[in-house]
Amino acid sequence: MNTLIESLSESKKVYFPVKELDSILSESEILFEHNTLISDFIRIIKIDDRIIVQEKTDKNEIALHLFENLQEAEKFVNERVDIYEKMWDGCGCKIRYYND
Repeated sequence: MNTLIESLSESKKVYFPVKELDSILSESEILFEHNTLISDFIRIIKIDDRIIVQEKTDKNEIALHLFENLQEAEKFVNERVDIYEKMWDGCGCKIRYYND
């Protein structure tokens, strides 16, 4: 985990294989989670007091983005969620967030 944190501190973004996600999540606190229904989950996680956004790329990798604070991470995630919802709008599908 220390190597991952060091890499994030240097480059602010790192990529790793999907198979390593469970290990990362087991050592983090999930602050927010949203199922995009297109590209798996996007999450805001906390590792050693660092705020990180985790998402799956179109290359089937996991990307971690380091942010200075929770507000910046939330803004990034909200922009991503808006993009995913527009993708759904293009196909005529609607996301059912609740079973109503």
